[in-house]
Amino acid sequence: MKIRRRELLRWSAGALGATFGARMACAAGVPSGRPQAAYAMGPRATGGFVYAQSSEFHEINPHRELWSDDSSLHFCLFDSLIERADNMQLIPVLAESYQNTGPREWSFKLRRGVKFHDGEPLTAETIRWNIQDAVRTDIKRDVTWQAFDHIEVVDDYTFKFVTKNPDPVLPQRLVRFFILPQKYYSRVGEQGFIAQPVGTGPYRFIERAPDSYVKLQAFDDYWGQNASLRDVVFRIVPDPATRLSALAAGEVDLITPLPPDQVKNVNANALTKAVWVSSDRIAYCQFWPESPQGGRELRDKRVRQAINYAVNVDNVVKYVLNGLSTRIPTIFPKTTFAYDTSLKPYPYNPDKARALLREAGLPNGFSVNMEVPANFILPATNEVCQAMVGDLAKVGIKVSLKAVELGTMVKLRDSKQIAPIYFWSWGTDFLDPEPFVRGILYTKSPYTFYGKPEWDQMIDAAATQLNTAQRAATYKKLQAEIYDDPPYIFLYAIDNVYGIRRNIQVTPRTDERVIVAHIRRT
Repeated sequence: MKIRRRELLRWSAGALGATFGARMACAAGVPSGRPQAAYAMGPRATGGFVYAQSSEFHEINPHRELWSDDSSLHFCLFDSLIERADNMQLIPVLAESYQNTGPREWSFKLRRGVKFHDGEPLTAETIRWNIQDAVRTDIKRDVTWQAFDHIEVVDDYTFKFVTKNPDPVLPQRLVRFFILPQKYYSRVGEQGFIAQPVGTGPYRFIERAPDSYVKLQAFDDYWGQNASLRDVVFRIVPDPATRLSALAAGEVDLITPLPPDQVKNVNANALTKAVWVSSDRIAYCQFWPESPQGGRELRDKRVRQAINYAVNVDNVVKYVLNGLSTRIPTIFPKTTFAYDTSLKPYPYNPDKARALLREAGLPNGFSVNMEVPANFILPATNEVCQAMVGDLAKVGIKVSLKAVELGTMVKLRDSKQIAPIYFWSWGTDFLDPEPFVRGILYTKSPYTFYGKPEWDQMIDAAATQLNTAQRAATYKKLQAEIYDDPPYIFLYAIDNVYGIRRNIQVTPRTDERVIVAHIRRT
């Protein structure tokens, strides 16, 4: 890609200014995010905290794959170079400073004096090794890291981060790129690391009982502000009623997700309350016309359009989700860069749906399988799908709905054995389209089940466009095309809803992260 010098200078200046502002915000005070070193080593942590979530952790090693269910644990154990404060502003963490110094180059200064839980020091060589590990293709690694190329080490605390192509979202990409200890990892291997993870984070690992709990303890030699809560337990509680009972009884301090229809009950309890915020996580139903379970009718875009017209998503949001979600016209949430406000969600129009089915040669409809996770990070998923099944039946589409245990469903998805329509979700820290389109629309992604080469070209072009207006125009064109040729049933962006004890202070975050080190007990 050819870049004019004027454009490069404008981009570099903008990136440097944003970085400087983030550094000043970070240095100004602790509440908005991680502190600078001057604020390190505050009062020692006291007391305990129990967090109940719906599903088991998928990946203890954060380089393997990024799941939102795992992020709360990762933010306890590990640090990244850059993080988002609770107000979503980017702030340096293990990086002391950073700036864009070329179309494919970013220069970083590392924070000094940082040590891993086992005493291993953090250096620029550690970062170089982490990048080498992240871009490996012989073992499982997250697709997010494919944009990385290499690290040029300048000295122990200075390095240059080089990307394969110009990357306008490199800082966002690093928000969940957690840094692992090179020497320890090399000694114990990946499975040893998964069994006994070590990081630089505010908490150290104590023990884990799969499908039951993980225990952590505040790391007293943490480089930054000490956590307020000392002993932390993550409990795996798939059943929503059990989570609610545990919260009411004081057995747990925070639960996610909180079913929308329970918000009123939780707020009525003198000892509990609900808190929420609009999120960047979307719910959608993926179409897969080539599923081994059938669904060839979905090859016709008129059929996929008909399904979008047939589902009354507004009613789902209002009655099933208690209004705690926002409809979206494609897969871009409103919090995302280049969200096209001119596109309106498909209206509920069963007559239009029937007409499209007739045009497609299916006047009597058809039968199709649909799968939904039985336990999921999103609330009320079974109820949402049951409502959609009822709507689709009204236009002649007979859906066989099956609730599948999440781990099994992941295996079905990964092995390409999943149903031709399945309910799923996608979220990101980026607040940018890149991880949405790269993750579930780009044909080379393992999580894409319907895409086109011409869409790939737009995705690749936008990923390297340093001109903001050009990036926005590309993404708006892409939104219009997938709206017309829908790879999904377009649904909604959820609200992040937590149930908490009233003596817990927590800021619900748009990026849905629960960062335990930010939580206080009053």
